Amino acid sequence: IYTRSLADPDWGIKLTGKEGTHAIGFYSAQDSITNLLLPGSYGSKTTSLQMKTIGTVLRYRLDVGKISTLGVLVTYREGEDYFNRLAGIDAFFRLTPRKHVTVQFLASQTRYPGQVAVENGQPADKFFGTALDFIFRHESRNIGYYASYQQVTPEFRADLGFMPQVGYRNINGGLILASWKNPGHWYTFMNIVPSFDYEVDYEGNLIHKKLKLTGNYF
Repeated sequence: IYTRSLADPDWGIKLTGKEGTHAIGFYSAQDSITNLLLPGSYGSKTTSLQMKTIGTVLRYRLDVGKISTLGVLVTYREGEDYFNRLAGIDAFFRLTPRKHVTVQFLASQTRYPGQVAVENGQPADKFFGTALDFIFRHESRNIGYYASYQQVTPEFRADLGFMPQVGYRNINGGLILASWKNPGHWYTFMNIVPSFDYEVDYEGNLIHKKLKLTGNYF
């Protein structure tokens, strides 16, 4: 969700609150200018339509136990011959005090006005896409590690969010080695972080790959 996607709202309403284990966020607004981000695997384009649209976002989160959550997200933006609908679920699970998993799955359906579709190489009819995000992390005082996987289909759109890239699969991970010393030593904290990142498009073509070694101390 990217609230600055609203360019020139005529009106809007907003509701947020939390009661017990339930939290909710909601807004709906009419925008007199419709900014579109048209993403691809290697870059994105933008365009603006002199069209009034109504954009609505609903977010619900349920606390599970003391440290885990389940959530639902729904967004909807519609104007003349245009709409973008998105819905998804997400979860944060604390497996142990040091290990946790975050996962989100989203699906979208979109239709652009005919002229916009032709001029920007977009599908002429409504189209459907999905996005998946998975992260595993282990965190402790002296050692940590993480791994993540993302895949976003070429047809996925989040017009009330900010996703400048679609049509890719990405895997990355890293190791965090840390050392702490008492005050008066030549350093009080030092870490070394080797990591990797590998990404391809939906046809298997390499977008980028890298191995990286970073370090910090103070």
